Amino acid sequence: MPTAIVAVIYVPVALLSAGDYADALARCHTYCTRCDYTVIGIARTWTEVEEAYARRDIGVLVVDRLDHLDPNREPRIEVATPAGRPVAEPRGGHVARRQRRANRL
Repeated sequence: MPTAIVAVIYVPVALLSAGDYADALARCHTYCTRCDYTVIGIARTWTEVEEAYARRDIGVLVVDRLDHLDPNREPRIEVATPAGRPVAEPRGGHVARRQRRANRL
């Protein structure tokens, strides 16, 4: 039986409106449910994301929109999309596919 993929949802603290926060969180949670990810937490700052990776083997970080990402990120990240999983994030050049585990920070 495959091991469940552990996910953290990232909703940036810059989303100050309760409505915007709730909408982004709902989209990410729906995406995680569709993908059968086990959500273990919600991060509001990039420091919290780094701490989560340091404490636990996280399989994926899920965000609502690409512009919510830190441009200097290294671990695997997926954007919650209505279509399902996963949409390849646009990148320049060839990027080798990651093996089973993300790099630890």
